[in-house]
Amino acid sequence: MTDGDNVVARPPRDWEVQTVAVLAAVAAATVLGMLLLVTDLAVWAYVASDGASGMSPMVRGIVLNADAFDLLYLLLAFGYVAGFVWWRQRTRDMLRRLGDAADAATRHWAVGAWQGLLGMGLMIGFAISVSDAAPATTLGYTSLRVGLRVVAMAVLLIGVWEIRTQVRRAVADRGIVMRVADMPARASAFPALRPAAPAVAPPTTDLPDADDEFWDRVRQTATGLREDLALLESAGPYVHRWLIVPASGDLTEVRAAVAADAIVTVFPEPPAATETKGFTPRSAEEYYGLLQDAESGALWFRSVPSKRVPAFLAQARSAARWGLYPTADPTALTAVNRVRAAEPDPA
Repeated sequence: MTDGDNVVARPPRDWEVQTVAVLAAVAAATVLGMLLLVTDLAVWAYVASDGASGMSPMVRGIVLNADAFDLLYLLLAFGYVAGFVWWRQRTRDMLRRLGDAADAATRHWAVGAWQGLLGMGLMIGFAISVSDAAPATTLGYTSLRVGLRVVAMAVLLIGVWEIRTQVRRAVADRGIVMRVADMPARASAFPALRPAAPAVAPPTTDLPDADDEFWDRVRQTATGLREDLALLESAGPYVHRWLIVPASGDLTEVRAAVAADAIVTVFPEPPAATETKGFTPRSAEEYYGLLQDAESGALWFRSVPSKRVPAFLAQARSAARWGLYPTADPTALTAVNRVRAAEPDPA
């Protein structure tokens, strides 16, 4: 497989899901806040008119269950605030892994407006707590405070939506594919051999043959670790394909799949299915990167210069398994799958 196909880079799918969750939490808090605002205004009108305005069954039901509604509103408020703060920080971390340290994509005027409106609401709440104004006046200011909170949450909804758009644009501009499934389909790195005369001899190399002894070492390594191993098949400096050596040590399918005269490299470090955060690769100028699609199980090859390691690890976050191996790994098992000419028939 080779690199170079142009695709539109998108943020990881889990980030998109988390963004939708934040939008849903803010929207739920906004709807409940609007309901409480209508109730506060109705109660204010009822008190100000000495009961002449009456009270609807819905408002009466909310007033009778005020403690439950207040608790639900409090939980939603704390939930959406905490969710937004966490989501924004995670978004910044994701963009920094792509080399964007300016945080411009996570900034929007709506966030500042949301903070300002919440601050005004807090000041009004403090004023109410120390005031000895008439009940109707207090209810009026309480309605104003709730109204400011509702406006603040509506503004934040706009902000999260716009930040999502900005982040998508920033990821696309960086051009780093963060979803393994988005990597474009590529033609096989090892096309079927066609008869040709005369055949061009493969390049000479000092590497040993991938004989039975070599494959026995591969089998012993896999069964000894009890882990799947990554096998890199190379037919040139730009033509690579990953295969998986099963932990069982059954090499029948692997040996049948390896192309003639391909260089075979087996890495004794199994592909990881863990989080990439905190991972530090062994020092090298360039690496071979392995990514396995979480849905299809397809294996993708990436040539990773040392300066692109953070971008590769950002891609690996959405992979089922991943591996990052130095191109000159002294611990790897390497050989050439040479094809020997058939011995002449004695007859």
